[in-house]
Amino acid sequence: MHDARGVFQYKSRTEQALEASHGAPVDALLRRLYVTEGLTQEQVARTLGVSRSAVLYWMAKYGIPTRDRRKTAA
Repeated sequence: MHDARGVFQYKSRTEQALEASHGAPVDALLRRLYVTEGLTQEQVARTLGVSRSAVLYWMAKYGIPTRDRRKTAA
């Protein structure tokens, strides 16, 4: 698969399975759940049925910035 810049991005079997079951690319799923809906990384992981480390890896892979926990903690 190629990303938006035209660079080849390898998709693991887990990514391919998630895309098939959710009908959307992994990066779009992460952006919707984490960025738009405001879920935590742990909540995203539970929603997708994967580990939090997988979510962190994919966020880095697809250039999705993480939120600063210090700004959200009260």
